Amino acid sequence: MLFTIGLPKKTIYLATEWDQPWLGEAAGQLTALTNQLPSFSLLLDWIGFALVGYVGALLLLALRHRQPGLFGWGAATLTLAATSLHIFAWLGFIAYHAVRLFLAIFRTITEFFRWILTPVVDFVVFTTSGDLGWLTLSALVILFTWLTVRFGTAFLRFAAVAAGSIALFVGIVIGSAYLLGMVPPTFWEIALTIVTVVALWLFWLFLLATVGQLFLDQLRGTVQAGSGQRGIIMGAISVGSALALLMLLGNAYNAYDFYPCSVAEWAGSTVQGANAPQFDAAVALVVIGFSGLAVLTSLVRLRPPPTVKALGRSLIYTIIGGVITTLMSASSRD
Repeated sequence: MLFTIGLPKKTIYLATEWDQPWLGEAAGQLTALTNQLPSFSLLLDWIGFALVGYVGALLLLALRHRQPGLFGWGAATLTLAATSLHIFAWLGFIAYHAVRLFLAIFRTITEFFRWILTPVVDFVVFTTSGDLGWLTLSALVILFTWLTVRFGTAFLRFAAVAAGSIALFVGIVIGSAYLLGMVPPTFWEIALTIVTVVALWLFWLFLLATVGQLFLDQLRGTVQAGSGQRGIIMGAISVGSALALLMLLGNAYNAYDFYPCSVAEWAGSTVQGANAPQFDAAVALVVIGFSGLAVLTSLVRLRPPPTVKALGRSLIYTIIGGVITTLMSASSRD
C-alpha cells in the first residue's frame, strides 16, 4: 500500500472513483512528506554509497565463509534485476519489429495467392452463372450419383452427417440470435454496467494488492539477504528491482540512454515527471541499506536460507509488480 500511495496522482484518482477519502488524505500526506525529502540528486548520491557498501558486504561475506559463489550469485542477480526493465524493453522492441516484419511477409504472400486465385474464382463464377449453371448442377448430380454407387451407404452416411451438422450449426446460430433479440436492450445495458463496475473494482484491487506485495517483498528480501545462496539472490532481487524502477521513473543515472529510442521517448513523455521521484529514491535507499546490513549480520554465521517457494514468489512479484507500477505511474499524469 505504501508503494501505491507513493503514486499520489493515481491514488487521488482512485480515492475519487471509489469514494474513499482516506486514500486521498494518505496520498496528500505522503506528497507533503515527499516534498520534505532531500533532492533527487542528493538521494542518488546516497544510493550510490549504499550500493557500494552493499556490494562490499557481499564480497566480505564471500571471503569470510570462503564461498566465492555467494558474491558471484549476488553480483549476477543484482545486475540482471537492475537491468531487467532494459532487457524487457529491448525484447519488446525486437518482438515488435519482428511482428511487423512477419505481417509484411504475410501480406505479401496473401497478395501473391490472391493474384493466383482471382482467375480461378472468376472461372467458378462464370461456370455457375447463366446457362452454364445448369451444366454445373448436372455435373454435381452426376458426381454425387457416382460417389454413391462407388462407396455405397458409407458415402451417404458421411453426406448426411455433414449436411446435418451444417444445418444444426445454422439453426443454433439463427435460433440464438432470435432468442437474444427477444431480450430488451435495457437488460443488456444494465448487465454490462454491472459487469464493468465489478471488473474495474477487481482490476484496481488486483493492482493495489500486487504493487503492495512488491513493496512488502522488497522489505522481505532485505531481511533474507545474506542467508545462504537463496537469501543472497532474494536480497539482490530486492535491490536490483528498486534500482530498475528508480531508473525508469526518474531517469536515474541517465538510464534512458540505454533504452530503445521509442521506449525512451515514451518514458520521457509519460513516466518521467509523473510523480516526484524522491519517494522512490527513498524506498530504494532503505532497501539497499537494510540489505547491506542483513548481509553483514551473516558474517559471523550464515543464517538458514529461505525456501525455493519464497524465492520464486519474490521473482514473480518483482516482474509483475514492476510492470504494474510502471503502468500506474505512466497513467497518473494530469
